[in-house]
Amino acid sequence: MELFASRPVEEVTVMDIAAQADMTPAAVYYHFASKEQILLEAVVSFRDGLLAEVEDASSSVSTGEDLVALVVHLVDWCSASVVPARVYFVHSTGLNTLVEAVRRETRCSLVDSFRFCAAVAHVEVLLDDVATAETGVVAAALVSLLEISVMSCLTHDSMFVALGSEGFREQVVLLARRIIGPLLCES
Repeated sequence: MELFASRPVEEVTVMDIAAQADMTPAAVYYHFASKEQILLEAVVSFRDGLLAEVEDASSSVSTGEDLVALVVHLVDWCSASVVPARVYFVHSTGLNTLVEAVRRETRCSLVDSFRFCAAVAHVEVLLDDVATAETGVVAAALVSLLEISVMSCLTHDSMFVALGSEGFREQVVLLARRIIGPLLCES
């Protein structure tokens, strides 16, 4: 994980992995068919942890502000899991179809979780088809905000550096509130 987090995946060799793990390349190949399989295992492991965290943390969402807090909590959680999060959000994007399939499934699960939380925060959504569709769009936008915010934190991009950690976090809160919009007024 540390190798995949510290440099582009295409630059990491099985020889590097073996040396880092204090193994021979043959021993690595005994357990994994390729470095791509190792990467896939890492992505799946992070995904499982992220979805478990979402499931656990979303149980306390009952208002729009709780949903905002959930997004911020997940940004913080991912930022604290620097190595696996960097592999997942930064270095594995677009590498191969298997990794992208895991990322796509994760995105769909996150949208479903955020949609459910938004519906809990806004009960009328359960009765109104237009509001239900709007909640889906809100959920997808929150997932995008989460992904972009985590990438920004992990790479310390220019926006993150310019705002600083606390200023960046405040902007995430403001953007999440803008995305949720009407749910905040009515929760």
